[in-house]
Amino acid sequence: MGLRSFFFLVLFLSAAFFSADAQTITAVKEMADIQFKHGKYQEALEGYLKFQKERPKKLDVKYKIGVCYMNLEEPVKAEQYFTALLGGEPDSEVWYQMGRLKHLTGNYKDAVKYYKKYLSLTEGSGGFRKVAKHYVLQCATGMRSKYLKELAIVDNIGADVNGKFDEYAPILSPAQRDVMYFSTVRPENKGGLRDAEGFEDEILGHYTSDIYSTRLVNGSWKSTYPMDNLINSNKNDEIFGFSDNASVMFYYKGYGKENEGAIYTDTSSASQEIKFPREFKSSIKVKEGDKTPFFFNDSIIVFSSARAGGYGGHDLYVTQRTFEGYWTRPKNLGPEINTPYDEVSPFLAEDGRTLYFSSSGRESMGGFDIFSARFKEDFLKWESPVNLGAPINSPGNDLNFLMSKDGLKGFFVSDRFGGYGRKDIYAAYFKAERKEMKTKSNPVCFSLVKKKEAVADNGVNGGVSLNPVSRPVEKTQTVKISNLFYTGDEILTKTNKAELNKIIELATAYPMMKVELIGHTDDTDPENFRLYFSLLRAAAAGDYLKINGVKPKNILVKGFGSAYPIARNTTSAGEPSLVGKKLNRRIDVRLLYMENTPVRIDYVAPEVNEFIRSGTSVQYKNNQKGLSYKVQVAAQRNMYDSNIVVKYPGPMIEKEADATIMKYTVGWFRTYSSARSLMNELKLKGVNGAFVVPYIDGVRLAPTLAESYSIKYPDLLNFVRGTK
Repeated sequence: MGLRSFFFLVLFLSAAFFSADAQTITAVKEMADIQFKHGKYQEALEGYLKFQKERPKKLDVKYKIGVCYMNLEEPVKAEQYFTALLGGEPDSEVWYQMGRLKHLTGNYKDAVKYYKKYLSLTEGSGGFRKVAKHYVLQCATGMRSKYLKELAIVDNIGADVNGKFDEYAPILSPAQRDVMYFSTVRPENKGGLRDAEGFEDEILGHYTSDIYSTRLVNGSWKSTYPMDNLINSNKNDEIFGFSDNASVMFYYKGYGKENEGAIYTDTSSASQEIKFPREFKSSIKVKEGDKTPFFFNDSIIVFSSARAGGYGGHDLYVTQRTFEGYWTRPKNLGPEINTPYDEVSPFLAEDGRTLYFSSSGRESMGGFDIFSARFKEDFLKWESPVNLGAPINSPGNDLNFLMSKDGLKGFFVSDRFGGYGRKDIYAAYFKAERKEMKTKSNPVCFSLVKKKEAVADNGVNGGVSLNPVSRPVEKTQTVKISNLFYTGDEILTKTNKAELNKIIELATAYPMMKVELIGHTDDTDPENFRLYFSLLRAAAAGDYLKINGVKPKNILVKGFGSAYPIARNTTSAGEPSLVGKKLNRRIDVRLLYMENTPVRIDYVAPEVNEFIRSGTSVQYKNNQKGLSYKVQVAAQRNMYDSNIVVKYPGPMIEKEADATIMKYTVGWFRTYSSARSLMNELKLKGVNGAFVVPYIDGVRLAPTLAESYSIKYPDLLNFVRGTK
């Protein structure tokens, strides 16, 4: 325990020992104030709530309770306290904190209102005035920004990696495609609770970080373990990257004090025995404010630094190792990249020309946003950086961006509301291959381009564009229902809304009716993601039904990806078929349990020319009839990141409209024995949780009902026996 914390503890215990109840409760508040000041919001909150029971009228305590709840990501409770304070004669800072709360929850318009009220009540340059002005500009960016669904789908990588505290600095293994390293703050870490100088401090200290690894198992990031004890220490340990041949790991060790610690290397021999770590000798100096290095290769490092001579805050620099083994003096990347605020956590794509980084200074929507910029060889300078927009960026801090080698996935860290803890690791599944990850340039890095080597743009698109590309049902016995067609992710077109409004009217008249929305797509999206994207598009139609009164439990959404096109995606000459792709970007609609109603549903199929018609659509319809079996391979909140949904036929994903769990199945069989064979094959390949699921007319059958349906479908008795 540190001397300072020991002193506070003695004061606290003395007050409790010597005094009556009034003095004791005062000591509780004093300790909570100390914890609040040191960012120990959970501990401070417990003390303030205890104090509030005895002294309910103390406004300063209500204010701090609201701030604690906001920092603990409980926005509803935080708003209750701030609203109560604003109903009286509040301190001006309450207006600021309410603005901050609205900002963090993405309510930019209201946030600006509260920020401006705070600014109108204060003068000079003290308090939160400077930062409030900056946040007003960020809110303006947030209001202007488009939600770029066309770019990527963002998903938290799950509770097996992300926990109550911080997870950050993800690094993909260069040797194993399915392994990720990251740093995390956890109570079980070696360092325990320590202050900024490294002394044990069980009252005001914060948990140190250790380096962990996780593996992609059956489509989910699992098998999370800490690194060896010679790597992890009592200090904060943070991984930075690997050498080209993956034999050397670069990482940081230090306590919480600014500009202290050092970068180390660890070398694994062929026997995988860990050598004693050595300090990494380069022109990167932690004590000069250097941090977040990205090792592009063994000779080039891009990093962030607060060293003198920059444009303000942390700037991005590059350094190179010469043939003689020396590292060059770091070169600032210039005013096109750097601002008077902070630019950190760079990532340079494989083409050596496309830079990703986080900035708090340029047009961000809150805290740090992730930007991309492209180096123009003909001008030897950077183009203006482009904000990646939502859903990758958020009102919180978005950092540590990197991409997989195939250019289809990105990973980053965010403290946005709605995660498992404070900072979580998220995945971005790109809807098109990022070409900058599939291209090699000559010379390999922007920093090596000389004026005489300058050439025109080679056409590689390394940047990110911000410009990507109730009617009542007539009371008749027949209602015509057509497919929903979409372009990109634009689902709620005027035509589609008209079809959905028919369903809303029927659902109101017949509450027992269930709606099945089945998403399909063409072959444009990356193959591994088509299934997931098709479900999300069907879910968007389901959301429209839900907000217009259809019960979520009566809405079932499915995705089949590109497995069942109704038209060929290519012509006989092998060229893309625009007509075929347009027809395959569809959502099928089925209305269930309408047999005992006076309404007849007439499903209007699209007209498909016989020259481009695909036979798989007939197979798909036949599979929906009668008894069939599929094999469930996963049920999880986040995307199932596995090639199983590509390698095996009949992939499907399904969920109810309000459910968070998505169920993934493959195969389509008429007999239980055939489905069981696939299940056993998958288990041998590591899908331990695989099991057989029966369907009747395409609707999942609860196992408890299987025996009662066996009179009509005798093969269900085999299923019943096989599951006992």
